[in-house]
Amino acid sequence: MQELKIVDFTREDSSKKINNFRKMISILFSKPVSPHSSEKEYLPTQYLAEYIKCEDFDGVKYRSAVNPLGYNVCIFNPSLMKIKYVKTIDVQGIEVKFE
Repeated sequence: MQELKIVDFTREDSSKKINNFRKMISILFSKPVSPHSSEKEYLPTQYLAEYIKCEDFDGVKYRSAVNPLGYNVCIFNPSLMKIKYVKTIDVQGIEVKFE
């Protein structure tokens, strides 16, 4: 199994400037886009992901929009992954609360 090269936008460094830039990029990647949103909203992250892919990286890691302590990993080539576990969950409903 090969080791994947991932650009990690969740990593913390000693430089506050670099951390703020990473945080901004991470927020852009994790921002939910509704089906009614304009395709233009995808362009910055789509362009950045394509650039990263062209630089021979296998994917990106960014913060979760749902879990403040979690993260997501987007792998550009699905053939690099192997499914080890599948579990079906029956969703009975979704509740959204906001202030």
